[in-house]
Amino acid sequence: MHLRPIVGAKKILSTLWRRQLRGRPTGCFFFVREETGDTIAIGLKQFCENNDNSITQVFLTDKDCAEIAAIRCHFPNAKHLLCHFHALMAVDRRLNETDLSKGFKEEIYQVFHDTVYAQTNEAFIEGQEYLCALGEIIFSDDSLGRYFDTFWFNTDWVTTWPIIHRRNLCTLGDNTTNRIERYHLTIKNVLNRKGRKFNTVLQTLLDIATSRLLDRDMKELENQIRFPTTSFSPLLDKLNMLRSLNNRLRANEPTDLLDGE
Repeated sequence: MHLRPIVGAKKILSTLWRRQLRGRPTGCFFFVREETGDTIAIGLKQFCENNDNSITQVFLTDKDCAEIAAIRCHFPNAKHLLCHFHALMAVDRRLNETDLSKGFKEEIYQVFHDTVYAQTNEAFIEGQEYLCALGEIIFSDDSLGRYFDTFWFNTDWVTTWPIIHRRNLCTLGDNTTNRIERYHLTIKNVLNRKGRKFNTVLQTLLDIATSRLLDRDMKELENQIRFPTTSFSPLLDKLNMLRSLNNRLRANEPTDLLDGE
């Protein structure tokens, strides 16, 4: 979000954080003029000074090298993973810049998609060999095979996007940044409205975060509610039998109910 730095915001936000979110923040937000590696590093440094960054196991991003470098610097124990949605979109954009036929583009995209979600090493290697062997197709003085080999299957990136390399990581089933980016869009829409006063903006942001916390607590409570039953009510069994009899009579099927039932 391209905004001027908010002087004194750290103290104000920390106070609101402590008093109204009861020490359970959903995240940390920094409002900066531009999203460069240096500004991201400053924000992460402040976060790490006030939180235990050693417990972070995974961070998920798109392929923003400046952002990734800053996060790796301040979270050295965390494993970096690429968002699957952004990875697939990047390959799709690259293919659309070629003169290949639509069918061939779709074939290459599908192979990359299947390689992303490959469940075995054999399937992953099969996809890798296909994609890196596209050396006869020239694209902007470079081959598609070299593109996949350099930007996806080299040692720096090859473990960041395949599903087979994140099975034992704590991703909580989340392989995309789309959800948090949609949340950020909500915040940006609030901040981009003209005429908003600073205290109104802060209160709105706090309301959004509080609403998300309450929604999460409600879902956790719903998961704890159970209504155990050992067996069906005799009345329900009788109604189910009558419904079955009615269906069979409509279909002109023979019935063998006992007398008196």
